[in-house]
Amino acid sequence: MGAHGVLRTLAGDRLGFFCPGCKEVHQVTVAPHQPAWGFNGNFDAPTFTPSVLVEGVERITDDEHARIMVGE
Repeated sequence: MGAHGVLRTLAGDRLGFFCPGCKEVHQVTVAPHQPAWGFNGNFDAPTFTPSVLVEGVERITDDEHARIMVGE
């Protein structure tokens, strides 16, 4: 694994990046693998095509869950 700009190079032609939204690292596979994302080659200001959409859930505590369940 190597660091280049805001990306990390990973095995299997993958690039990893830190997501400021969820505070986690995500990864995409870039060409020549198919299916793959296109990559503009800029490690400081990367653009992937198509765009990357990450969907997930926010982790909450048991106490937060209990409050949600009672309608708070």
